[in-house]
Amino acid sequence: MKFAALQLDNSIRGVEKRFLMIEQLIKQANGVQFVVLPELSTPGYIPTYEIWNYKESNGELTKTWAISMAKKYDVYIGCGYVDYSEGEYYNAYLIANKNGICGTVYKEEPESNIFKRGKFPHIIQTPLGKIAVGICFDSHRECFYDGIKNEDPGLILLPHAWAMSVDDAGAVKQENIAKTDFLGKTYAQAFGVPVVFCNAIGAVDRMAGITGTLMKNYRLVGQSSVYFPNGMITNFGQHQICLFDIDISNAGKLNEEIPFYGTYIDKGSKLFRNIVLPLDIRKGIKDYKRYKGQL
Repeated sequence: MKFAALQLDNSIRGVEKRFLMIEQLIKQANGVQFVVLPELSTPGYIPTYEIWNYKESNGELTKTWAISMAKKYDVYIGCGYVDYSEGEYYNAYLIANKNGICGTVYKEEPESNIFKRGKFPHIIQTPLGKIAVGICFDSHRECFYDGIKNEDPGLILLPHAWAMSVDDAGAVKQENIAKTDFLGKTYAQAFGVPVVFCNAIGAVDRMAGITGTLMKNYRLVGQSSVYFPNGMITNFGQHQICLFDIDISNAGKLNEEIPFYGTYIDKGSKLFRNIVLPLDIRKGIKDYKRYKGQL
């Protein structure tokens, strides 16, 4: 099946402008059958309260647009948006085809100051079979693994807006590429299915809290990649249109348990994970509850 992962320019603001940008890229990816977009592809990744300006009641705007694109270009499409339901904001991702919306997932552990957190499913049932969707940070946590390990997905999508540290010349550091490769390879080998990591490109606002103060010289640098069960990797650097063929006709099966470090898939910094991040999350949850009905 012919796929395109589109590394969207995060500097483009405004839903209509972004929809136009995405459609132009789909046109250039002539003949593809499945389009994968990054996390929060409709508004762009904006880790501040500004993103609430792009809220969609039950995701209707993006759902309508996605179905129209699927019909017009005869494709499946996966895209991210801000779902606003019953007074809560969710970091959401859907898969659509020409017949409608196949399903939607919410990010369990989103930016705590701007999105509702909770326990949510990570599987979307499609005519192609089960597709697991791990939105950014979720895929690094045990919650995502626990949600898919008994589901036998035929494909794993990892839509991201992963800002990475760059050097003085603006080039992504190799240690960051090693982290994305570890993530993708781990899931591909454990489940025996292809894994698609799709990231955005361009500048990004700083996140809230202590985490944000640590984001010096950080950018969205793409590096979208496809990881195969046999260990092969196709990395697309910062190309906006990433074309590849993968076979998703066979359901995966958990071949080997993935070991976790606490609730994280990799070791990481104990200081950040045990002190900094919990402090930021607690404050973020308080701020979310305080401001969600005011802004």
